[in-house]
Amino acid sequence: MTWLGLRRRWHVAREQWRQIWAGPPHGCDPYIDIDRRLTKTPITVIFDVGANRGQSALQFHRWFPSATLHCFEPVPATFAHLQQTVRGWPHVYTHMCALGSSRGRGTLQVDSGDDSLTRISTDTNGIVAVETLDEIVERLRVTAIDYLKIDTEGRDLEVLEGAARLLSTGAVAIVEVEAGMHRDNPLHVGSQVFAAFLEDFGYRLFGVYEQTLEWPSADAHLRRANLVFVGPETIRRNRWPKEQVGIQAGAETAVTRQR
Repeated sequence: MTWLGLRRRWHVAREQWRQIWAGPPHGCDPYIDIDRRLTKTPITVIFDVGANRGQSALQFHRWFPSATLHCFEPVPATFAHLQQTVRGWPHVYTHMCALGSSRGRGTLQVDSGDDSLTRISTDTNGIVAVETLDEIVERLRVTAIDYLKIDTEGRDLEVLEGAARLLSTGAVAIVEVEAGMHRDNPLHVGSQVFAAFLEDFGYRLFGVYEQTLEWPSADAHLRRANLVFVGPETIRRNRWPKEQVGIQAGAETAVTRQR
């Protein structure tokens, strides 16, 4: 092995040991990052939109066991699985409805082989109720959402459009959406579209998670990822001290010089 090859391996091994010692770097796990970086934003109210069978609910219950969790799932069979998952948990409420940009009715389009691939098309003769987040929080008498997770197979932006009042008042502290990472992805809304929409309300990108490669074609680039945004009040409350920011910037500069 050449000297350059040995040097590269040494740098890789050093970085791996650094991560073991210091914990995973920012961007590996949203719950760890929230716990480390957003210490002044307690997670007491969570909305899980597109809860499916309760996969995310399990994570939320594990990380925030005392939080009030509202799970939304429109597919009857999947909703029954969701109820089974969260049965007996305190402060967890399930709602069999879809969320969108406006109130109405919708038609479910469920993939026969995978009930996680469920889409809703607008149709006045549909079979599922569609409500907006702004309406839901009024009905539930919820004044603020600490963590809003959305995974609705391409309709995440419509859910956000139905939460314009909440977003404009900064009543949502953290927003997680599933975004497409290039314009040829026909299913997911593009990351740039989410950024443009949320930045108008003062939200900024906090982290990129669950990065998924372009598996249908095996091309060497990302297909989708989960984006987590934080609201203006969350940013203000959790602003780092200037001296800590200076240390962080200095460390990044030193690493760059070493490379």
